[in-house]
Amino acid sequence: MMDDLYNVGNFDTLKAIQAKTVLPIVVLSQTKNKGIKTSITADLNKPILETIYRWLDTTSEIKDSTKNSYRGQIKSFEQVVLKSDTMMVLLERLKKYRKSKQQKYHETFNKTKAVLMSFVKDTYGKTSHLYFEIQNVEHLKRIRPKIQHGLEVSDIVSLTNDAPEQIAEMIWSMTYTGMRSYEYLQTNDVLWKAEKVKDPISKTSTDSIYIHKPNPGKGNKGQSRRTLNPFPDETATASVQYRQFNRYLKALETTLGQPINQTIFRHTFVHWCLLSG
Repeated sequence: MMDDLYNVGNFDTLKAIQAKTVLPIVVLSQTKNKGIKTSITADLNKPILETIYRWLDTTSEIKDSTKNSYRGQIKSFEQVVLKSDTMMVLLERLKKYRKSKQQKYHETFNKTKAVLMSFVKDTYGKTSHLYFEIQNVEHLKRIRPKIQHGLEVSDIVSLTNDAPEQIAEMIWSMTYTGMRSYEYLQTNDVLWKAEKVKDPISKTSTDSIYIHKPNPGKGNKGQSRRTLNPFPDETATASVQYRQFNRYLKALETTLGQPINQTIFRHTFVHWCLLSG
């Protein structure tokens, strides 16, 4: 086929094959239908951003609401694209964008890649070499932070020393009691009720707190949950809400050099119970 293209002077198609802007199999198929002299090229000298935005403005195959979403994705993509960049470097820019989103923004990259695939398919065809290259850029998978199953006493001490007093009290309360975050913060219809509980060994009654969740969700397997907290004196009332507490914990991550969330205090409670036998 290459010799045939050369012999008839179809140099544009040969250059396109050499530049990998069209696949040889596409050239073979189209020259069979249209003749060996047909020039088969993909114009990759157009500016990336200008070409994409023009496609969004002119295509009638996409709903307006979807176009607005696409524009948002391309706006984010602009951070790695120069105005002078042409379609020749689209793959390179997509790989650079992927690298910049690897840590936290996997969904942003995956959505942007989907937009670019739609654009390339409409502009150059699903059988174009460029579409093949964009398609083969790997999606980003969500990186879940690895959280230890439990902290040591020294870790909790370090955290509470660096935290404001009200946050330190909340950390100790959750660690001593093993409460789930929604139980301690009394969200999702959770109620605290002071009750006296009889010790089966000493036969004496002690003050305690029952945490009652009257309206259980999926996590409770459809049953009402009552959790006993035998340390009412060690349980400080939550002084901040869920999101604010999380922000404080995020700021404390540098103390231990690892991710911290509210679940880790329940894990620490279990860890300490196992250590104590």
